[in-house]
Amino acid sequence: MSKKLENRIAKNFDKVFNFEQFTSQDQLNIEPVGRDFLNQFVSEFSRLNRLSIPLTVHHIENINGIPTPTEYPTSFQKIKHQLAYIQFLYEELERLQNKLINFPQENKFQLDDIKALSQSHEKSEQAKFTLGLLVGAHNQEMNNSYFNEAGKAKMQAEQLKSINKYNQKYAKALELTQKVLSHFYSVESNHPFKPSLLIDYIEMLCNEHKIGYPKDRKSEIFKDFINICLKAITPHTNWSGSTKHDYKHIDRRSFNKTYKPYIKQLITK
Repeated sequence: MSKKLENRIAKNFDKVFNFEQFTSQDQLNIEPVGRDFLNQFVSEFSRLNRLSIPLTVHHIENINGIPTPTEYPTSFQKIKHQLAYIQFLYEELERLQNKLINFPQENKFQLDDIKALSQSHEKSEQAKFTLGLLVGAHNQEMNNSYFNEAGKAKMQAEQLKSINKYNQKYAKALELTQKVLSHFYSVESNHPFKPSLLIDYIEMLCNEHKIGYPKDRKSEIFKDFINICLKAITPHTNWSGSTKHDYKHIDRRSFNKTYKPYIKQLITK
């Protein structure tokens, strides 16, 4: 993906999933304030809410040594709760302001109401500050989720490309390995022999017939391939620990006699 395309996607992605800049309806203010801000934010929240943005995220936490699925609220869910709290504070502010403006004659309540109004203003400002932090965290989460997925997809594509190239390069050797492993361990008396020893003999057979064999047998691709081949075979107790004397060598003559026909089949394909 080109940098230009990445920037274009990021720009459009921001417009869709992130909270946008709000425009003041009052020409005297650059940013919307008060009820104007709240109305615009509620409208923008409703737009994003229709996109079914996740409200929870799951992680596996290690609790007392036990992997435990744990659910956490996303920043979007926190914004939802914070917005409800701010709406409540705005209603309280407007109620107190209306009371002081419309009923100034009720002097005995005025001082307490002024104190309450001041406290509500402080709570409202703090709540909006927290909301701003949550919006920033949400926008970052949305950007990270997109680019993480894009990066993962790109990495998987590269990995798949590498696997396909590997499979093409060693197609005959891998096919022979799969067939020999399956047949060899179908014989009960062969079970004590370690797979690594059997693979040595398969590699020697390939080398004799000029068939390229994977050089790095510790690579993840090769180990994954062997694990798949051995999946249906029950591991023998001899496979772990030091190799017992009777199982350090496979009869080469018998092995070649059995599996050279497999080579001929591959070559004539």
